Formats: sequence, C-alpha cells, structure tokens
Amino acid sequence: MARRNYAARMSCFSLISAIETDLRGLICDQLHDEGIELLPVDVVDSAKERYKDHHRTAYESSGDNLRGLLEFIDFYDLSKILNKIKAQQTFFSDEELSFACNELERLSKCRNRVCHSRPLEPNDFNDLLDFTREIKGKGTGLNWTNINEAIKNLDNPSFALKLNIPEFWKNNKRFIYNNLPIPEFDDTGFLGRDKDRSSINKLLLSNTKIISIVGEGGIGKTALAQRCLYDILELCEDKENDPPCFDIIIWTSLKTNRLTAAGAEEIKNCISSGSGLFQNISESLGAKPSAPISQVLNDITEYMSEFKVLLCIDNLETISGTDVRDFLAEAPQGSKVLITTRVGLGEIEYRYKLDKLDDKPSIQLMRGMSRLLNVETLSTKKNDALSQLCRQLYNNPLLIKWYVLSVAAGQSPTDIVRREGDNFKAALRFCFENLYDRLSDIERKVISVIACMRKPVSAVELRFMLGESDEIEIEEALNQLHNSSMLESTIDRSDSRSFSLTGVASEYISELRPPSPETYQLVKSRKNELKAILDQQMVIQNHHKYDPNAIYWSNVDERICAIYLKKALSALRGADISSAEEHIKTAKKIMPGFSECYRISAQVLRDHSPFKAHSEFDTSIELNPESALTRYSYAQFLIKEEEFPEAEEQINKALEIDPDEISFKTCKAWILTICGDYRGAALIYEEVLPLQKDRHRKFRLSTYDQASTCYMRYHEQMLRDGDFASAKNHLTRASEILSEAIGCNTYDNTIVHKICRLLQKSEDYYRKSSDPSMCILMLGTIDLNASIMLGQPLQIVKDELKNYALSASTENQYKANEILERLIGSNNQVGRTTGTVVRARPDSSGRGLSFGFIKGDNSVEYFFHRSYLRPPNLLDEEYQNVRVHFAPGRNEKGLCAFDIELLKD
Repeated sequence: MARRNYAARMSCFSLISAIETDLRGLICDQLHDEGIELLPVDVVDSAKERYKDHHRTAYESSGDNLRGLLEFIDFYDLSKILNKIKAQQTFFSDEELSFACNELERLSKCRNRVCHSRPLEPNDFNDLLDFTREIKGKGTGLNWTNINEAIKNLDNPSFALKLNIPEFWKNNKRFIYNNLPIPEFDDTGFLGRDKDRSSINKLLLSNTKIISIVGEGGIGKTALAQRCLYDILELCEDKENDPPCFDIIIWTSLKTNRLTAAGAEEIKNCISSGSGLFQNISESLGAKPSAPISQVLNDITEYMSEFKVLLCIDNLETISGTDVRDFLAEAPQGSKVLITTRVGLGEIEYRYKLDKLDDKPSIQLMRGMSRLLNVETLSTKKNDALSQLCRQLYNNPLLIKWYVLSVAAGQSPTDIVRREGDNFKAALRFCFENLYDRLSDIERKVISVIACMRKPVSAVELRFMLGESDEIEIEEALNQLHNSSMLESTIDRSDSRSFSLTGVASEYISELRPPSPETYQLVKSRKNELKAILDQQMVIQNHHKYDPNAIYWSNVDERICAIYLKKALSALRGADISSAEEHIKTAKKIMPGFSECYRISAQVLRDHSPFKAHSEFDTSIELNPESALTRYSYAQFLIKEEEFPEAEEQINKALEIDPDEISFKTCKAWILTICGDYRGAALIYEEVLPLQKDRHRKFRLSTYDQASTCYMRYHEQMLRDGDFASAKNHLTRASEILSEAIGCNTYDNTIVHKICRLLQKSEDYYRKSSDPSMCILMLGTIDLNASIMLGQPLQIVKDELKNYALSASTENQYKANEILERLIGSNNQVGRTTGTVVRARPDSSGRGLSFGFIKGDNSVEYFFHRSYLRPPNLLDEEYQNVRVHFAPGRNEKGLCAFDIELLKD
C-alpha cells in the first residue's frame, strides 16, 4: 500500500514538474537574463533565499542564471510572474494568460501537498491532469515538450518513480519536529468526513487534554487522526502563526494486524505492551533506547512539560493495563494526546464517536481504489451499483478497500460478500474481535437482547426486557456501546432515543456471537407479556377513548411505562394501594416527564389522599395541557370533592380540545345541574339525548339518569316559584326521558326507582296546583312501563306502588291499587316458573336467611336475596327443599329469582 501511495504522489509530481519546467522555459525564452528586473520583487527574494539554502551560496545575477533562479519558484510564483509580464509576453493571448494564472493559483495548494509530503485530497491528481491537458492546447506554436512527455508516461510507473521531489521546497516553513507517516489514504485522498475533521481540529486547538476517536474496526479512525494531525502540522509550520500551537507532533501505532485479501495478517515487531508504547514514544522524542521504564516515563513527561507536544496513539485498545491510563491522566498541561481506539477510556477523555462513511465518499473510495488497482469491472460501474455494494459492506472504509483488494486478487465478487463465507467472517472478526472480548457481562447482555429484538430499542424498553438487571449498569452499558460504535441511535419526533446494532455489529453478532437460547427465551416471554398488557389497553381505548382506565402513549418509552401504570390500576381494583403506588413509583422513575404517570397516580390517590391527588393532576396537566382525558378525569375528581367551579373550568378546557365529545358535554351538564343552572344543563342534555343510540350502555344509563334528575330538580324549583306550567312541563320531560330509557332497554334499578318517584312528585304537584293531570299521566306511564318488566325491576314497581297507595289521594290510590292488582294477579303469572330451594345462608345478625339458591324445574340454578322473598321472612322457619314459584330474571351478577312465593298444593 505504501508503494502505491508513493506512486500516486510521484505521478502528481511528474505533472507539476512538467508544467513548471515548460512555463519556466517560456519565461526565459521571452525575457532572457536581463528580464530578471521584470519579475515581482517578492518572488525574486523568495527564490534567492531558496537558492542560497540549497546551494549554500548567494545567487549571482550573471550568465544563464535566470533559468537557474526560476528553478526555485512554484505555481503561485509562476502566476505572479505571468501577471507581471502580461504586456511583454507574446506566447499567450490575454484570455489564455488569465486562464493560466487563475489555474496556477488555484492549484498551488495541491502543489504544496504533493511537494511538502502532505496528505493528498481526492481530486488532486485529476485536477492536475485536467489543467495539464488544457494548458498544452494554449499558446501559439508552443511545443510543451515536458508536458507531453509526462502525459505519455502516465501509465509507466517507472517514469514517475525516477523523479525526486527537491527538499528545498520545505525551507520556507517553520520546522516542527514530527514523525508523521504518509497516510494510507494518500492513494485515493481523504474522502468525506468534513464535519468530523473540523470537529477534531477544533478539539486539538481547544483546552481539551485527552481526545479519543472511538469507533468500530475499519471505520476510518486512523485516517481521520492522520488527516487532522497534518492539518495541525500545517498550522504549526506557518510562520504567520506565532507561536505555534505545538512544538512536537509524535505518532505511534499499536496496530497488531492488518486486513488483506487473504484475511487478517499479523504485523511483525508490533508494540504489544504499555512499556513498549512508552519506549516507542521516548525513542521518537530522541531519548536513548532500552532505558529503564521509569527513566522512559520521566523523559516523556519532561518533554511534554518543556514543549507543547501533540502525541497520537493509534489503536490503543490492543494493549491493556493501568500504567497507560495513569500516564494519560497525568499528562502535563499544554501538551495533548489524541487516541484512536475501539473502546473508550472513561472519564479522563473527551470521546468523539466516529460513524460509518456517507454514501458519496464510500462510492468515491471504491471507485478510486478500483482505478488504482485497474479493476475495471468495479471502476466502470454506475454510482447506483457501487452504492449498493458499499451498503452491503456497511459503508465501512476498511471493508470497502478489502473488497476491492479481493476482487483485484481474482476472488469472485459474489463470494466475497457472501455472509456464510470464511473470508467475510474473517473480515467481521477483524473489525470487532478486540472490542467484543473487552465487553463486560452486562454489555454483552444488552447486545444480545437488542439482537433478539431485531428492531431499535429504547433504554426504557431494554430495562424492561432485562428485568432484574441494575438500571444504572444498563445505562452505562448503553453509553459505552454507543460510544464504541457497536450501537447506533435514532431520535423520534418525541425526542425519544432508540438504539440498534450497527450494520457490521449486527452481522458480527449474527454470524459469530449469536445470543444464547436463554436470552432468546427471556426476550420472547417479556415481549409476550408486553403484548398482552398493551392489547388490553387497546381494547379499552377502542371501547371508549376517554375511559379513565385508558392510557395513551406516543413513543416506545411511554408504551413501556404504560405497562407499570396498567399494573397500578389492576392493583387499585384489588384494593392493594401499596402495590399500586410502587408501580406508579417505577413508572415515574422510568419516565418522569410522562404526564400519564401523574394522572394514574391521582386516580390511585383520589380516595385515600385527595390532597396529593390534586397535586398529581396539576402536574399531569402541566406536562401535557392538551390532554382532554386528564382534564376530564380532573373534572370528575373535583365534582367528587365538591369543587364545582374548578370542575367546570377543567371540563371547559376539555371541550376546547374536543368540542364534540358527548362525555364532556354530559359532565358539564351535570356540573351545571349540581350548581342549580338547570336551564343551561337542560340545553346540553337536549343536545346529547338524541345521540345515545351508539354509546355504551353504562354511558346511556348515566345520561338518562342525570338528565331526568336535572328536569326533576328544575320541576321542583319551578314548583317552589309557583310557576305551575313550567313545573308541569319539566316533570313531563323527566317522565319522557325515563320512559325512553326503559323503552330502549337501557334501565337498571335506579331508573325504575326514579320513574316511580315521579308518582310522589306528581302527587305533590296535584296538591299545590289542584291539577290532577300529572298524576293520571304518571300512573299511566308506570302501568305502561311495568308491563314490559320482569324480575327485580317489576318487584320494585310493585313495592313503590304499595307505598304510594298509602299516602295518595283517594282517586289516585284507587288507580294505583288497580295497577298493582293487575301486576300481581293471575295475568302476571305469565313468565313465572317453579323450583326448589336447595341451599341458603343465614344472616349473621340472626334475623333469618341472608341469601340462597333455587334450582328451577328446568335444572337451572337461580340466586335470591332475602329482599326478593314475599314476605321477606318466608323461609326463616324452614327452607330446605321448599317448593316455590318466582319470576326469573338477571342482575349484574347473573341469574336471579325475584318475587318468590310459596307454591301451594
């Protein structure tokens, strides 16, 4: 590789030398020796200084000395001379002269890189070649002898290798002692990484003492370090920068092997220990070889104290031991250490993570290497094809070079990138073996879990998957792995960071270090647990999106946090407040900024610690003021705490967020009802009552119940005010609402009790207004609705009618008894059945039976409560195997027997 680098540089120099020789000849032929007076003074002075340094004698202006002096000018000097003699020269037109001057000035930096042994840029050779080809077409009758010769011999390496770059070109620079090698990227130039290069250079010029470039094997750490060291060297050599930022720049490499087309190859006589490293640094600084290690360290420290030393240690991960770490930690102020490594040092360094190359420089690298090695099958491919190849090689510079070398060596391009192939595995092993072997147990667990997940994983998700592992250890492992380039990270729209294996690392783990079966099963079981809990949450959300038990998340971390919140709600339902609070604590620890943690916490606290619940609701709203569910839940809590103005404020906020939500509207209507704003509440209820059809039964029940209550209270207010017409209208509307509920089978015992209460209210209305129409209407409504009832609801109607008849006016009492007789008469036996009492439990107070079970003649078993017996003491004396007849029905717990009487023989 080094010979190819040199050949590339010398090919550039052959073109530079040809251009300068031909242009110098043109100038000499045009000006002759007396023309020295026409040259720019600064160019002449500079050339004389170089002449004197080289020949050890002063320049004398006599004979053919103009040609001799012009040997010491460069591109930039040539552009100045051509501009100065513009009027005297005749070999170029004005346009051609302007072109030549501009190009010579532009290419002067390229020339300096070539002649001063600085790393080449990717386009240096092509830029020189393009200018050479263009300039030989300029001028009138010019031979361009040297340029033509150079172009003709471009494919003849021996022509360029015979040339020597004169040493005197360096004499105009400040001397900075260094042992920097010619970088391996010299053949293709340094590609891409503009941002990384700028960042490292800034760090080297900052107050940061220890800087580590960290990344996977072959990612380009060494190339970046060398490129930056040469940048710093140029700054230091520039006499305008006084004093220089560094006096000495030292390079030492701990690389132990290299990747070739045949696999990894060990480097002979490599440094393999801390003492070997210190000895190498000491010798580079000019100390005596084979000195005791204590003396070596003293010499290095003395140098780094006396001089501003920039020390670069390449591939530090290949050696271990505390002596190197201690040396770096105690490095003298003013000097700096730049490190390349696959594993960071820790707190003593500024760690700079290096990622893979972008697509464009990867393509340039593959094409450049292919041209250099004359691999036409690659160099002539289109960019899309090369891009695909580079991505197969994970845009890893070393793997790209290895691939081109392998193709050049005659290997099959398809076999080279075949994942199962030994060559590819060897390349992967080269990139990661040193790094993986140094990982801690928890770091290996983290990698294995992420590999099993097969998708980006957040830190929160990882902690859930690893279960019992220490959270701090997991966090430290993630940071270490991320900084070592085994992991890459992405940030989603909610600023949640997720980690995944880099392409090369994923392939390495898959092929060479697969997760254990135990780890795979652990991840599988945890994923199943996660899925089960989240599926339950999705059912709740889809059932009613503003259910207080629904938990909403926007990213992976919040989704994991929701698992613990779900567990808290489950514990709350089981009255295990302590466990619920522990789950809340865990959730807050995972995601302290997740608003749902505080909303669910408020739900847990609302009954036994309402003061804290207030604070939790406030925090939840502060974190997410646009959560309509939190506003709604808070409003319900405030209603419970009888803080009605505050409750109205929260439900109004919820309605601003979701103005069409029926639950929010009914909640506001209920607040208005409680506060006595019956008119405002009634307007809302009239808006939402026609919309009940598609709602869940429990929400329909609540709405019918609250709406009827609103109108009943409105009726009472109007009755107190003596507004009998309005009172009648509102009581009628309450009756209509309750009848509608019963008619659509949306009723429970509360609704039945409430419609029966309307009888008493109509009686009160009759006594105050002398208007019997309401009593007649209500008795008719009861009669109509009772005809479709069975079981307990029917029993409630009977009981309520009996109570009403005791206090009703004579005519209404007669009507009530008539309805009652019809309900309990023979006509009402339709739908009744018979059975036998099979078991019962006595009441602990000693008053008789508490509840029991009847086995119907249809072999179905029915539950009964004492209150369902007619009379309630029916079975107090004897119950075993007693024959009864009853009305079968159902309550929330299952099948029940209502209105139970003895079966007469």
